[in-house]
Amino acid sequence: MKKLFFTLIFMIFALTAFSQNSSRDVVYLKNGSIIKGQIIEQIPELNLKLETSDGSILVYEMNEVKRISKEKIPPSSGNNSNFLSAISKGKFSISGSTSLSFTSMTNEVSINSEFFDDKIESDINQFSFQPSVSYFVADGFAIGLSIEYETLKQEGDDSEQKESSLLAGPIITYYFGTSNIKPFIHGEYMFGNETYEYDGDESSYKKEGWALGGGVAFFLNQYISLDLGIGYANMSGDMKESDYDIESTRKGLTINGGISVYF
Repeated sequence: MKKLFFTLIFMIFALTAFSQNSSRDVVYLKNGSIIKGQIIEQIPELNLKLETSDGSILVYEMNEVKRISKEKIPPSSGNNSNFLSAISKGKFSISGSTSLSFTSMTNEVSINSEFFDDKIESDINQFSFQPSVSYFVADGFAIGLSIEYETLKQEGDDSEQKESSLLAGPIITYYFGTSNIKPFIHGEYMFGNETYEYDGDESSYKKEGWALGGGVAFFLNQYISLDLGIGYANMSGDMKESDYDIESTRKGLTINGGISVYF
């Protein structure tokens, strides 16, 4: 139920962001000028602030304004320069991605540095949420920091285990193209701690790993994109007890969706 709740919250947030940017304000001045954009601040009988499509902030006294209306943004009103400005050098982005997967993965397990002859195959139900902040050091190329919270339930032939982890680490992303649909490649290295529960016994251990992948960012405007990605992840953990040392490696494909804000 919690997984469904968080997934629905994400979808509602994305749709709300899209609907809020499907129209714009039109300010008619007494001198005959017509200015279009988004009103970001308005003080009755004093002034208003309007942000235009190129990011400029304009201020008008209310005694200069004849009337204000709204209009829908035509699909062709955007231009490539606006979408390029979102990922230009010096910009920041804040992203949040979530994934809900039901997959089959392979674990390689070793005890006291001795690998089992057989790899363990199991079904995994997994949910994760990963917010991040990045800075564009060059046009289209961003580096940043990401935090990931993940819960996992793994079922084998005769066993069941639950895991939850909190990881953090650096990320890099590179975007291609000039249109509002931009392919990207992505890499990250994450490390942190994981809590492990097996047959009622609970323990914690260190976890680290990397992921590489790519996807497509669908820019709704120069400030917001909806992101869809696929990648390959390799995560390993090391649990030390008094009489044994267990190392586990999990690897496989990941699919996720998210939303990014650029400023």
